[in-house]
Amino acid sequence: MDVPVIMSKPHFLDAADDLLDDIDGLKPDPEIHNSFFDIEPITGIPLKGYQRIQVNLKLNQITTMTLMKDLRNLTFPLLWVEEGSQLGPEEVDKLNELIIEQLLIINIVKWSILTISSSVIIITSLFMCKHSKCNTNGKR
Repeated sequence: MDVPVIMSKPHFLDAADDLLDDIDGLKPDPEIHNSFFDIEPITGIPLKGYQRIQVNLKLNQITTMTLMKDLRNLTFPLLWVEEGSQLGPEEVDKLNELIIEQLLIINIVKWSILTISSSVIIITSLFMCKHSKCNTNGKR
């Protein structure tokens, strides 16, 4: 007897409607049946993630077996599994302290250097322009 195992999202979320019609009690809900990952956008560190899968059996009618001759062809859900993790408040605070605050300081230093450099260039240019005009006016 050949019984293939089929993987899907829990409650046949995003699957064909005929799979839902075969089984009573299925209520696919993206909020609780979808897999997802929350990733911190600056560092790429995963903050939270859950993988959810459902294991199904593809059952076919077997006319030679008395017990299964009235069975219709269907995909039967056996179980669904959720595995995942998320950083706790302590880990998030530590991440914020070690990385995010350091990046903020680097950003402040970067803009400060840019502002000071621009100011020095402008002052030097003004000084050179004024000095150049004075020498030109004095020679005439």
